[in-house]
Amino acid sequence: MRSGATLYREGIMNGALLIVDASLSPCDGSLLVCRVDGEMRIKRYRKVPKPHLEDVETGRKEPLPNHDDDLTGPAAVFGVITYVVNDARSGEFDDCPVM
Repeated sequence: MRSGATLYREGIMNGALLIVDASLSPCDGSLLVCRVDGEMRIKRYRKVPKPHLEDVETGRKEPLPNHDDDLTGPAAVFGVITYVVNDARSGEFDDCPVM
């Protein structure tokens, strides 16, 4: 998949290549691709104090989708983001540029 927005805290630039594995189970802190109101969104999975999703932009806690309606629920989990590939030409994450 390609990212449609820049999420600096997650190290994702607009247009970054996201490698998503739908067969994996998320661990605490995993980034997930979720279906929200017909759009694909990136959410963070948290286990503490109980399993929930966290909006990466606002930090707001959201409940996990029900298994009964996981295809039509408010935040159906599509897969776990395993790798993020950014375009290195932009130099956005270069903290110490070479002269």
